[in-house]
Amino acid sequence: MSPHISIIILNWNGWRDTIECLESVFQSSYTHYTTIIVDNCSSDDSIEKIKEYCAGKIHPGSIFFKYNPSNKPIPVNVFNGPDFRENVQKGEVFNPILEGWLTIIRNKKNFGFAEGNNIGIRFVREKYHPKYIFLLNNDTVIHPDCIRDLICIAEKDERFGIIGALPYRYAAPKEPESLFLLFNPRRGNFKPITIHGEDTEDVDYVSGCSLLIKDELISKIGFLYSPLFLYYEDCDWCLRSKKYGYRVIAKITPKVWHKGGASTDNLVTGSHLKMYFGTRNRIICTYRNVSSFDFLIFSTYFIILIFIKTHIDALRQRNLPILKPFYRGIIDAFRFILTVNRQNAIER
Repeated sequence: MSPHISIIILNWNGWRDTIECLESVFQSSYTHYTTIIVDNCSSDDSIEKIKEYCAGKIHPGSIFFKYNPSNKPIPVNVFNGPDFRENVQKGEVFNPILEGWLTIIRNKKNFGFAEGNNIGIRFVREKYHPKYIFLLNNDTVIHPDCIRDLICIAEKDERFGIIGALPYRYAAPKEPESLFLLFNPRRGNFKPITIHGEDTEDVDYVSGCSLLIKDELISKIGFLYSPLFLYYEDCDWCLRSKKYGYRVIAKITPKVWHKGGASTDNLVTGSHLKMYFGTRNRIICTYRNVSSFDFLIFSTYFIILIFIKTHIDALRQRNLPILKPFYRGIIDAFRFILTVNRQNAIER
């Protein structure tokens, strides 16, 4: 019997991307799934627009699929997050039908990528008890066979804990977004894998934009680390799973296409946001997942080489303001390390 999975899609002011993603999901050849949208307090009427799509009033277009009107309308349940105890509409009762429904969790604030997804994970574990949970970015489009192929891989070996579909560029569908999937503990960054003609590769990291995880693994390693908020939370999850003896697998054949940074790129301060969280969380994630000796080497490397390189890049690009979030990221990361004891900092 095909295992049940839950698909969690995080939305924040990106309903156009989200309905394109949803349309690709609802055209999937694998049908034993539930779909959950977690809305992180959008201000662009995202929930209403998504409900209009489900009613068949908005027809998303894409180079990857032809819109299918035959599967509309899609029934919708809406809950208030993060506790999701009651439906938004009074008198409605949660419908337990597994396939063909869309559940929307409406958060009262932006919880970030990590905790936003955690809210969805808690919901599906309580309501659906899926064998697998599939995190999918709202700015992705999936191939009809994507979910089926990932499930086939996951079912082959009980040691497979996380399987990720390697994302390809939306604007260049045959070009991988990145092959930097091997973690370097002394630099806190990633080295590229070498593809050997196989359809899958053992890696240290797969992108959270298309990540399938076993529910039993979550019971062991915990949820996404919410203090990270944005960036490196998927890396942290993968590294923690490997500590428990599970394998992290990347599926190489293009099945997911990613627009990349659609949420943050819409912000005027997007580059500053990336610089701050990228810097801060790189340090914290490395601290949580490497030995004390490796972290000492990493800190020396980071403070000397990365510090110098970032300043040179800022001067070349005439973008000195970018140094402010860089400094803040470093200060806040080491403040976190100094104020949270190591046991609490590395716990799940």
